[in-house]
Amino acid sequence: MKRRVTFRKGSLLGEVARYYADDYIVWPLPAPGGDKTILEKWRPADEVMSHRVLLLDGRASGKPHKKYFLLGFRGWVEVLSYRLGDPDVDGFHDLIFLVNKAREYVLKAEGGEQVKQE
Repeated sequence: MKRRVTFRKGSLLGEVARYYADDYIVWPLPAPGGDKTILEKWRPADEVMSHRVLLLDGRASGKPHKKYFLLGFRGWVEVLSYRLGDPDVDGFHDLIFLVNKAREYVLKAEGGEQVKQE
């Protein structure tokens, strides 16, 4: 799944700057070590500063791996391997929240285990 967030900087004269942040949630991965493959092959995109990739591959990474393009002036990519039910990781709270809510919804729809309400 993909999501794009637009950031606009305005002033009295109107819009001064605009850039984007792209988020991706990927599952299942075809092969282990997908986070390193993504970091090696990812390229910057025009007007996109931040690329965040959340990999649901059943492994806990602990912290995201980062790669900067042109010292960060062309943006960066962050990749996090995440296992459902693990604690939140800084910088990925919103994506982890979406994944956990989707899991709760599926479990309720299937009549599966009871999920704790927050």
